[in-house]
Amino acid sequence: MNKKLLFSVSALVSLSPLVLSAGCSKKTNEQKYLDELIFNAEQMYKNANSEKHSQNSDLKTESEKLTPIINETKSVASKKDVKSDEIKTATDKLVKAVLEFQPKLDLANKKIYLSNAKENLSKRINLTQSEEEKQEINKYISDIDELIKSNNLEKITTLINKIKSRFF
Repeated sequence: MNKKLLFSVSALVSLSPLVLSAGCSKKTNEQKYLDELIFNAEQMYKNANSEKHSQNSDLKTESEKLTPIINETKSVASKKDVKSDEIKTATDKLVKAVLEFQPKLDLANKKIYLSNAKENLSKRINLTQSEEEKQEINKYISDIDELIKSNNLEKITTLINKIKSRFF
């Protein structure tokens, strides 16, 4: 019994510095924010280069502009004795790049949504008995065709919301 107690106490004593150091993060809030921003930028990059966007060369080109900025920001974030000014500069640069890229990614994602909605609406026409409903669906399909060609994010979002509320 005493041997077990002695072993438990010695294990606890020997692990305590490790446990204490693992629980303590010396990162500032700015560094934590930068790490999260880097993670989000990398996720955006992966999304833009995923299979669903494989046909969108413009989006791929735009996403490639993120890579050097992400890498530069990662190098700042990984420094041990990084200055607050460096963190702020890197954060500002990455935020600017992400804010420029985000609407392009949103537009691409919404165009994919519209294409899928068009396909589903086309299938629905065949199942619909009412002539009025067929005309309504055809109107939505023509609106989709028109907006897929445009880059008006606001109008695309409005149409998506109308389609969601009406059909899905």
